[in-house]
Amino acid sequence: MMIRLEDSILIFDEAHNMEDAAREAASLTVNSNQLKEVEEEIDKIMEFLSPEIQNSYRIVYTYVVNISQWMATQSEKLTIRKFEESCSVWNGNDFLPFLKGIGITIESHSMIMHHVRTIIDDTFEQESKEDKRLPPPKLPVGIVHIIDSLFIIMGYLFKQSQKYLNDYRIALKKAMSIQPQKKVYIVFYDQPIQMETL
Repeated sequence: MMIRLEDSILIFDEAHNMEDAAREAASLTVNSNQLKEVEEEIDKIMEFLSPEIQNSYRIVYTYVVNISQWMATQSEKLTIRKFEESCSVWNGNDFLPFLKGIGITIESHSMIMHHVRTIIDDTFEQESKEDKRLPPPKLPVGIVHIIDSLFIIMGYLFKQSQKYLNDYRIALKKAMSIQPQKKVYIVFYDQPIQMETL
């Protein structure tokens, strides 16, 4: 059934939820363990990759390592919020020098996304049925999703010549987990947000 919306008025009965839904769609939470897993999974398959796509994996791997290192460094400087929990928040403008320092700029972001797309294409590429060789290992879909989401969300900082840069907040949170180690989270989100929910 095809619905024509031309010359129609569209009414959103749940419009009060649209802002939150849009904010959630443009937000991401990833923890240090997930980024470490991305690094480990890329390491595992690197030697099996063809030279033409190996470069894409290496470039994305380097950015992920740099983000992980920034999280580790910053996690020691966080403000204590609650028992066994500390946090710091940066606006997009304050976070930009870090991104620039590791080579993520308006100009380079599209190149990075090209490499991310190469990884996605490689992960979902179907092997030929005539090829009887054992197929090369691929990244787990969850790992590819983390990579894709991380760089898409970072791209929002650069949208429309950074028009919305200061609408974004980057939060780093360190909290005790059930396991003995502490987990460090980085959260990209469009403001406003209640810090108690981090």
